[in-house]
Amino acid sequence: MTLAEVLERIDRERPGESTEEEKLRWLSQVDGQWYREMVLTHEGAEETTFAPYTTDGDKSVALLIAPPYDEVYIHFLYMQTDQRLGEIDRYNNDAALYNQGMLEARQAYNREHMPLQGSRLRNIFPIYDPPRDSNCLLYTSPS
Repeated sequence: MTLAEVLERIDRERPGESTEEEKLRWLSQVDGQWYREMVLTHEGAEETTFAPYTTDGDKSVALLIAPPYDEVYIHFLYMQTDQRLGEIDRYNNDAALYNQGMLEARQAYNREHMPLQGSRLRNIFPIYDPPRDSNCLLYTSPS
């Protein structure tokens, strides 16, 4: 799905509920998060680029989440609009659809793309390991 297709569909289904700048900012949030959390953590990241969407940018650009999972964009825009308008029931429905769609998209991406090897995560609570040359059972640091 292209940026223009999403904008056209939202304008057709929910006209006047949000500005183009808002929609582009929201779409940039979704694709920015996808790019950071999925694309950059899997092999083949060098083939994909991302820059936030602007009103004067190219609207024919393809969005990062591929079909059949690209409905997440529609649900996210609905969700953001509903939240802003205070329509909590519609927001909750769209949030559930968005979250389910994003879960399925992530699972599909993980099946199709090999994660990068070598974790960047570090143990922030290391287990105490006394010095190996200590001959005593209880190590005390010199004071």
